[in-house]
Amino acid sequence: MTVNLPEPDTQTSLQTKRRWLSRGFWALLDQGLFAGANFVIHIFLARHLDETSYGTFALAFAIFLMMGTLHTSLLTEPMMVFGSRRFGRRLGSYFHWLLRGHLILTAVLGGGLLSIGLAAWAFGERAFAFTLFALAVSQVFMLLPWMVTAKSNQVYAINILNVSAVVE
Repeated sequence: MTVNLPEPDTQTSLQTKRRWLSRGFWALLDQGLFAGANFVIHIFLARHLDETSYGTFALAFAIFLMMGTLHTSLLTEPMMVFGSRRFGRRLGSYFHWLLRGHLILTAVLGGGLLSIGLAAWAFGERAFAFTLFALAVSQVFMLLPWMVTAKSNQVYAINILNVSAVVE
């Protein structure tokens, strides 16, 4: 028995490959520019700050990145994965629940930073303590845009799905 498979449409296949290559190029360029800008900024800061100031900055930046990773894994990523499917019809109330989670998480993280800052102050590390105090207060506002941007992207995706459902 012989099975006749349809010939692949080379034009469509070529367009698909171009589209994916274009997306891959822009994704790699985005990551490269982000990493390159961070590298240049760190080199600039390392050359123009004294060792203690740069060390304080580098440690605070590393702490902020760890907090951002925790925040993203607990709030933003579940919202991106489950939000539109499970909570598509009540996305507003789900986002309010996530905002409460954001405030609780950042309050806990801020409390931890404040206590570590107080310990650093007690041991005479005033610059590091001030940096942790500033990070404790500002991280509430620095982590919030990550979630808001993810929500706006999700709402955009839901609207596209609704329009495509109407068109079909």
